[in-house]
Amino acid sequence: MDTDDVSSLSLFLYNRALIVLAKDDSEDVCAANLYTFQDSADIPLIFNTDTLIHSANTSGKLFIHDTHFVLVPQELFDPSHCAVYLNFHSETSPVKKEIYYEGVHSNTVQVVGCAEKDLLSALDASLPDLEVSSGAAFYLSYLLDNAPPTSDQQIFLLPGPGALYLGAFENGELQLFNYFIIHTEQDLLKFLFAVVKQLSFDPHSLRLCVVGDLIHIFSTIDQLTPFFKHVDHITPYDKLSFRAGLETFRNTGLIEGHWTL
Repeated sequence: MDTDDVSSLSLFLYNRALIVLAKDDSEDVCAANLYTFQDSADIPLIFNTDTLIHSANTSGKLFIHDTHFVLVPQELFDPSHCAVYLNFHSETSPVKKEIYYEGVHSNTVQVVGCAEKDLLSALDASLPDLEVSSGAAFYLSYLLDNAPPTSDQQIFLLPGPGALYLGAFENGELQLFNYFIIHTEQDLLKFLFAVVKQLSFDPHSLRLCVVGDLIHIFSTIDQLTPFFKHVDHITPYDKLSFRAGLETFRNTGLIEGHWTL
């Protein structure tokens, strides 16, 4: 692919994976790279060698998938208090971390997150105009805009590389949205049962919806069916167009291959 075709980039950084998507002037995805790594020290090397990051394009958006985010209703949100919101969740130092926020679902919810400034500086030389947002904003936007609840108690599982976003609804209202790092095939059930217990949901009547492919978190639909009566497997809603030849990435079932924010 001619990197001169690249007009913008979308980067998705997970605990052990990085996805780089390039769009052309028509907003079609014209290239996709997926990297896996074992240590965060490998990230700068990927940044420095990826041909898409080093194309003539200088604009892009980075979504950071981690546990350091909070959801704030718009009516309670004050941009000057972002560090305060994050400190309710975990201690955040504005000196060491860049704090950012993004509104989703017609700006009814603000997702506040943060990232290490050292990490962001590794990208600055190649993408000085890079926007940064929480990966939670990306997934929550998909969930609220395209996966309306259809039962009294409903849990959505949205798997990514080695990680899981989980959204729980009761009577159409969001009760919980969280992010879990998944290391083993047992982790999914451990976190899922903890949420069911915390919310006092009934595993026999709630509807469990898997959006995408559980292979990314070392699991399958068959692992869930002995414990939950209603399990649906949902193909992600399409909002992206891809050039021919990128079917391999499109078929991973990752939300990044279907949705844009």
